[in-house]
Amino acid sequence: MLISTKGRYALRVMIELALSDPAEYIKLSTIAERQEISEKYLESIIVILSKAGLVDAVRGKGGGYKLSKPAETYTAWDAIYPTETGLSPVACLSEGSPECPHESACVTLPMWKDFNVNIEEFFKKYHIVDMI
Repeated sequence: MLISTKGRYALRVMIELALSDPAEYIKLSTIAERQEISEKYLESIIVILSKAGLVDAVRGKGGGYKLSKPAETYTAWDAIYPTETGLSPVACLSEGSPECPHESACVTLPMWKDFNVNIEEFFKKYHIVDMI
């Protein structure tokens, strides 16, 4: 398991928005400048965060992005999970994976399931506001 730059940058975007006035929309160019991340790359990340309902977006003059809910309600998991295609430690536990023909006889499956649950629980322990 490797967290991609999308996942890491999504977390940084969420933290940046949490640092901002919750009533104001922040321009993507401002986030990009503050975080020293390409604006073009951030566009793809902010779309994912917006579709996941984590950020509100307003287009046009005075537009930008802000958190959809109070910052204290978000965890690292909320930011990272939507941007990652697979956080499962093994393919058979990935969302949408076909049923494994060896599942009933797999002696290692309980270990992988436990690890998979621990990944999510680990990231849910860290709230965005605690990282500020």
